[in-house]
Amino acid sequence: MLSKRLSFPFCAAFIALSLTAVPAFTQTARSRHNTAVDESTDSKATSQSLPPDWDPAVVLDATTDWIGNTWGGNNPSYPNNTLFHVPLDMNNIYVTPDGRVFSNTDWDEGGRAISVFNKNGAMISRLNDQNNSPDWNNAVGNAVASDGHYIFASNGNGSTGLGIFDASNVYNTGLSLTGSSTVYNSQIFGLAIAKGLLYVAENETNQGVPVNLVEVFNISTLALVNTFADISNPVRITADRSGGFWVSHMGPTVPFDYFAQQGLATVDHYDSAGNYVNTITLPDGGEVGALAFNNYSGALLVGDNGPDENIKIYANLETNPTLVGTFGEKGGVYAGPVSGRTGPLRFRGITGIGTDAEGNIYVSESGWGLDFGNGEGVVLQSYTWWGDLNWERQGLEFVSLGNIDPHSETDLYDAHHHFKIDYSKSGRVDTYYADTYNGYLWPQDVRLTSVMNMGELKYIQGKKFLVARSQNETRLEIYRFEGDSEVGIPCVAFDYGLWQDNPQNLEFIVQPADGDEFIWRDVNGDGKMTNGSGGLDPAEFFEPSPADGHRNADNFYLDDNGDMWQQNYGDNDPNIYWRRYYFQGFDAHGSPIYDFQHMAIYTVGAGLDFPDLTEVDMVVFDPHASKGGTLFAFGSVDTQIVRYDNWDLGNRKATWSKNLITSGDIQNYWHPDNFDVAGDFIFVSFDGSTGSSNGTWSNHYIQVYSAKTGVYVGRFVAGHDVGGMANLGNTDESHALSAYKRSNGEYVLIREEDFQAKLVMFRWTPPDPLPVPKAPAPVGVTGTPDDEAFTLSWPPQPKALSYTISSGPNSTGPFVPQSTGLYGVDSASVVGLTNGTTDGYTKLTVFYRNGASADSQPFQVSAVQKGISYGVQDPTLVLAGPQIGTNACSLCYDGQQISAVVQGTSMTWSDVVVPTTGTYNLRLYEENGQCGPCWGLPPGSIGPTINVTVNGAFIAPSPQLPQTDPNGGWGTPAYVTVQVPLITGQNNTIELWVPADAPSGDPNFDRILVPFAPAS
Repeated sequence: MLSKRLSFPFCAAFIALSLTAVPAFTQTARSRHNTAVDESTDSKATSQSLPPDWDPAVVLDATTDWIGNTWGGNNPSYPNNTLFHVPLDMNNIYVTPDGRVFSNTDWDEGGRAISVFNKNGAMISRLNDQNNSPDWNNAVGNAVASDGHYIFASNGNGSTGLGIFDASNVYNTGLSLTGSSTVYNSQIFGLAIAKGLLYVAENETNQGVPVNLVEVFNISTLALVNTFADISNPVRITADRSGGFWVSHMGPTVPFDYFAQQGLATVDHYDSAGNYVNTITLPDGGEVGALAFNNYSGALLVGDNGPDENIKIYANLETNPTLVGTFGEKGGVYAGPVSGRTGPLRFRGITGIGTDAEGNIYVSESGWGLDFGNGEGVVLQSYTWWGDLNWERQGLEFVSLGNIDPHSETDLYDAHHHFKIDYSKSGRVDTYYADTYNGYLWPQDVRLTSVMNMGELKYIQGKKFLVARSQNETRLEIYRFEGDSEVGIPCVAFDYGLWQDNPQNLEFIVQPADGDEFIWRDVNGDGKMTNGSGGLDPAEFFEPSPADGHRNADNFYLDDNGDMWQQNYGDNDPNIYWRRYYFQGFDAHGSPIYDFQHMAIYTVGAGLDFPDLTEVDMVVFDPHASKGGTLFAFGSVDTQIVRYDNWDLGNRKATWSKNLITSGDIQNYWHPDNFDVAGDFIFVSFDGSTGSSNGTWSNHYIQVYSAKTGVYVGRFVAGHDVGGMANLGNTDESHALSAYKRSNGEYVLIREEDFQAKLVMFRWTPPDPLPVPKAPAPVGVTGTPDDEAFTLSWPPQPKALSYTISSGPNSTGPFVPQSTGLYGVDSASVVGLTNGTTDGYTKLTVFYRNGASADSQPFQVSAVQKGISYGVQDPTLVLAGPQIGTNACSLCYDGQQISAVVQGTSMTWSDVVVPTTGTYNLRLYEENGQCGPCWGLPPGSIGPTINVTVNGAFIAPSPQLPQTDPNGGWGTPAYVTVQVPLITGQNNTIELWVPADAPSGDPNFDRILVPFAPAS
């Protein structure tokens, strides 16, 4: 846009700093908005439930429900239970005789890694996020046991040791086991309690050094009482009535395969003295995922995560352990008549088993089994001993997104699950209906060899496909369906290539050895990427010709024509592209065909395919919205949406362009991060935190715009029952929002919500007429040329949240956001211009809670010489003192700057001439990347000073030198002024110097500028 000297990009040169000695603005922290909606018990967030400083026209009458978790976030029975949800996983459970269930997992975003349920399924572990609650535990680990007084919970994620928690409130007691030299250096995958003793299965250190011990501790004293060595790779453990114990074992880790057999098929029995007694071996490729001794019946229960997916029951334990029965349907969730269908006794990756004094059996399942990671949704069930379901609790979503089936609005699919939706309900509206993967039939499914997060059901020419994408969308896989099966068969995959050419970054079971991008197609229809010998099948992998190496970016979009859109750029390529792989029909197995020979490439940038945007993060293409289709593009660092009609006819002129609100104020942070289009509307989701401990999570809004005109309509605010605004988590995925228009005109939005292991559903029926929020146009905006700079200024606009400055090549645009999220400022400048030239146009947009203002009038950007400059290349410049020198500076007067201006240094120019004797407002141009206190100066300081001497006479210290680049750069010039006497008819000498005893050094310096005329 603005072609400045040295071709420095415009966006990097606009700085929100006043170019005067003291900045004309003060950046203040805004208070956090604790919205009244969090105090409501309604699932609706309407204008009546909000504070008076919110514009009633802004908040739309939308209902918030949820999917995938038994509880939505808040429990009205417990006022301080603000994070009331089933955790996202359970790596293990332990059941006490009174039916309390203790669970442990190595991560729960919402603080419930350790959770406690009573025998009726009620969650009894309290949690309050409002007061730094000591019962907050979002990271613990792999095993758990409790005697009813203490909870012993091992650490996970490669950590070692365990913690001891109070069973009544889940507070960490700070107590430790004593007498062992290994327990706190070991990874622990199994814990058990019997007869007042704690049994600990110690596997290996976090460096992979085998420990291979079982240690026994007295729970009353927490002291070591026994050590049993040479127990190979111990994992799960349980203890029987006689004090003997049973241990399962871990097999070798299978890289890149979460579904692979990690537990072995054997369980070894040792007596109370640690002597080996006998071994149980599971039949039919079994894999031990959990162990429990049933004190009610005296039987050993073994959770089998092999193809049987059930619980094996063994009796005659002391003499000849015998399989006497099973619990659960053989084949589990993958059994017939419909593979993938969930239901009672159809287990899916058992991670824990326990029994109570009444014989009830409790089972936890993760979808993966013994994986020691975050599985694909947890199910906790309680059964009678004869197999009737008592209750079930579910926490099925984490870093995930689902979409409504476009051919059946009562079905929703994420990457792993199928849900049925009942719109007559409020609160939880789904029924968990099926899993869509089967590791026994399709073991090379990338959902099992890697982590896939987003799921979407699409139809291509009437055929149903599931599309799964990873969190950052570096990979995508498409699945076809056969018959009535709920399980998708892998058939097409896209991948950007091996990240950093590192084999450890392998995501599919096999990939091309060159690490380049590829398309995989299941040409032979077997759902596998390998050939008969287990190697890569070259007939099914396709790469560009010529090869273009590893590619970057993080977004895909499958349109209704079946064309695949992909953001794409190279490691050393400055351009951002969108590729469009044209659908080439179906192969003999019904899989869609894509290749590198049939694709369009669209380039982002001025004069190219997206002239209105600096980059494009996401697209939605509607083939039917206009002749040749309509493309909606979301980009310019998530600050702009543009609509292009007649795209396939070659039109690249925007129908409209809309700037989105963004604010960098850490106490009132607004950041648009996702969008989707459905029917007549565009929906934009917002994150609410910068990640700083001082940030607020309040602004998790959904904004609504007209798809036809881009006009702002209003926003959705999450209701209390899903956690409210403050407890609705940030979005972590490239696609975190999906929108759907129902046949009755209602709009359904699905939003990622990892914080409490669910999906949030917003439901909204547009009123007729639509609200028309009004925001005042900015007044008093001015544009002022300066020396090598241009400043846009404005008076503070009442109730403004932030400001955006856009630039364009001429007064009619297109205008692209260049400086966004400005707050607490009243001016911004572009520097590094060439005096006497014009360089495009700029204008201001003001953002309020009820939308964006009309844009200000456009101002022509120009620079005008204000005096004579003396810079680095001046022949009389003398630099003196330690370290001081020069280096390149693209925005500086001579393309260089004076750097390392430490204590005891000086810079002197001795050829300064003026036309008239008098007092001049001398400009000192500096480049400062630090705040005042960052220099070690007292609080409240703006920056250091530098002394000024003219013709041998000390004049004064300069004003404090402010930070010139809020991003910490050291190459953006700004100036302060000092009044100095100068004499005509001679060469004046000006020296800037830092005393040797100054409290700090000084910023870099660009030049000094002497105005054409004196001030007096």
